Amino acid sequence: MRARKALTGVVEVLLRGVMILVAWALVDLVVGAAAAAAASGDLFSEHVLVQFLSDSKLLAHFDFRLTGSIQKDGLYDIFPKSIGRIFTHIPTAGFTASLTQGRWKHHQWGDPPVEVTPPGGLLVANMEKAHLHRGWRHLVHALGGLLCATFGAVEDVSRHTTPLPHGWPLPSAAVMGAHTRTQMPGSSGSDTHEVRYASMPIEPLCTENLTPWLKLLPCRGQSGLASLLDPLLLAESPFKSLAIHAAEVPSPNPTSPHHVELALTLTAVLGMSVESLLRPGGPRRMEACPPALGSWVHMRLPPDHSLLGTDLPATYTHSRLSDATHLGTWRAEEFRLPAALLQSAPIVRLGNERRDAWVDRQQIGSLLTKRPERLQGSMVVHLHNSAPSTIKHVVYQDTLPFYLNPLVHTLTSQLDIFDKRGQKMVSVSHGADKSFSTLGIDWRFTDGRSAPSVFSFNTTLPASSILTISFELGKRFLHIGQFGFSPDKGQDVGSALFMQKPLSHFTWPPASVDLYDLDMPAANRSGPPSSADDRWLGHFTEGMVIMVPLPDFSMPFNVIALSSTVLTLFFGAVFRMTAIKPRSADDETKDRDEGDRSALSGKMSKIAALRLWVRRVMRCERGRGATNGVPDAATRTSTAEATSKAD
Repeated sequence: MRARKALTGVVEVLLRGVMILVAWALVDLVVGAAAAAAASGDLFSEHVLVQFLSDSKLLAHFDFRLTGSIQKDGLYDIFPKSIGRIFTHIPTAGFTASLTQGRWKHHQWGDPPVEVTPPGGLLVANMEKAHLHRGWRHLVHALGGLLCATFGAVEDVSRHTTPLPHGWPLPSAAVMGAHTRTQMPGSSGSDTHEVRYASMPIEPLCTENLTPWLKLLPCRGQSGLASLLDPLLLAESPFKSLAIHAAEVPSPNPTSPHHVELALTLTAVLGMSVESLLRPGGPRRMEACPPALGSWVHMRLPPDHSLLGTDLPATYTHSRLSDATHLGTWRAEEFRLPAALLQSAPIVRLGNERRDAWVDRQQIGSLLTKRPERLQGSMVVHLHNSAPSTIKHVVYQDTLPFYLNPLVHTLTSQLDIFDKRGQKMVSVSHGADKSFSTLGIDWRFTDGRSAPSVFSFNTTLPASSILTISFELGKRFLHIGQFGFSPDKGQDVGSALFMQKPLSHFTWPPASVDLYDLDMPAANRSGPPSSADDRWLGHFTEGMVIMVPLPDFSMPFNVIALSSTVLTLFFGAVFRMTAIKPRSADDETKDRDEGDRSALSGKMSKIAALRLWVRRVMRCERGRGATNGVPDAATRTSTAEATSKAD
C-alpha cells in the first residue's frame, strides 16, 4: 500500500514537471513567433485608422500588411499559402479584389480619407500578355473560391474586362497604398504586362465573405486588431468594403527573387464611439497577435492638439498644408482615449463639402429622337470640380458593352464655370469634331459580337466647373440566351475608371510612413510627403442598368405548341395512308352480312326491351290497385266461389 502511494506521488511530480515544461515551451513559442517570422523574411503589422464623420458616425479602416517570399516548395510561415500559390501558378504581377456594399455619402461624410470602391465586386489585375486569357481565367476562379464570391462571372477577357491604354498610370487599386506612380515595373505601358479591370455591380457582401478574408490573417481574427471586428455590427454598417491587395515588390534577399506584399483592408462606417470599437481595457480585452511586429491605432488630429488638454504620444507631422496635420499613433494595447478628446470641438471631422473631382454618368432616353428608351438612348457624363480655386487634371475611361452602339457624330461637350455664389458665369459648347480635338478623345470600337467599345480622354477642369459630355446610343437586339435571371430589370453595365492628381489633404497610408516600423522616434518620422507629381488617385464610378430591347419570351412555347400540332396532323395522315389494310370483295360481303345480322339483333333487342317494359307497367298497375282497396278479378272470383259453397 505504501509502495503504491509512493508511486502515485512520483507520477504526480513527473506530470507537474511535464506541464511546466510544456508551459515554458508555449511561452517561448509565443515570444519567438515574431522573431521567427522576421528571420524567415515574413513581416506582419496591423493598423486601424479612426476618423470621425460629420453626422456622429465613425470611419474605421483596418489595414493588415504582410510581406513574404514565394516558396517553390510550398512551405510558408505566416504568409497565406493560398496567395502564394496564386503567384506561383498564375502569371500575374499584382491584383486587387474588392467587395463593397453601400455607397459613400459625400454630402454627409465628405471626402473619404481612404480609397472607396463602388458597390459590388471589382477586380484589377496586372497580367502577362503572353498568358492573358489563361491567367485571367485562373485568377478569377481562384479569387472566387478564396472570397466565396462569383468572380467567375467575368472570366471572359474579351467581353468582361477593359485594358488600360498604353502609357496610362496604374490605378491605385493595382498597387499597394493609396498612391500610384507612373513609373513602376509592370505598368500599363510595359511590353510584357497589361492591366485589366472588371466590375460586377450586383455582387453582394455579407459575413460569408468576411470569414475567408479573416482566415488569411496569421491570427485568424482570434487576437490582434481583427478580434475587434464584430460581424453583426459590420452587417449593420451603411457602408462597408473589404479588399485584398497583392503585388510583387523588390526582394531584400537575393536568393528569393519572388517577394510579395499583401494588404488586407476593411473599411466600415459605424454608428458607435471609439471606446466601443477599440476597447482593449473593457470586457473584451484585446490580446496581441504574436507574429505581428506591432498593432497601431491612428487618429487624425487637429494641428494644435495642445488645445485638447492632453498629452498625445507618437505624433507624425504629415503636411503643413493638410487639413489634419497630425496623425496620432498608439500601440493598440496601450491605447487609452481620453474623454476630453471625444468631447473637444477642435477634433478633426470630415465635412460635407467635396473638394475632389468626381464623375456622374447616366443613361437616359434619347435627347434627339422620340424613340423608346429600349431602342435608343443617350449617355450623359458629368465631370465635377467643386474646388473653388484648384484646377484638376482628370483622366477618364469608359467601357460600353457590344450591344450598345455609340453614334459618334452626335457627341457634344459643354463646359460650365460657376462663381462663388453658384451662378453660371461661362458656358462653352462644342460639337463632335471640336470635342474630339479639344478633349483628345480616343475611341476603340467593338466588333458588334462580344468585345466592348472603349473611349477615353484626359482633360483639365477649371475651378468650380462642370464638364458635360453626351452622345446617342443605339441598342442592338440580344439573343434570348444572353439575358440574365430578370430580363425586365435591364442589363448591368460595369464601372468607369477616372483618375486625378491627389490633393495635399490626408491620404492613407501617408507616403513617408513605414507601416512596418513605427517605433522610431517621432522626430525621425517627421517630414513632408513625397512629391505628388508622380502620383495619381484612381476611382471607379458606380455601375448602371441599361434597358435593352426584349424578345418575345413566350415565343419558344408558341413554336413548340404549333410545331407539335402540325407534326401530329402530319403523322396521323401518313399513318392512315401507310398502315391501312387492303380490303377485298369477300371482306365487304362478310361485313355486309355482319351488318344485317347486327341490325336484326338490334331490332330483336328492342322488342325484348319493349316486352319487359310492358310487364313492368302491368305489375305496377296491380300493385296500385291493391293499395287503393279495389279487388282485382282473381279476388272477386275466389269470393264468389266461397259464397256459393256457404249457401
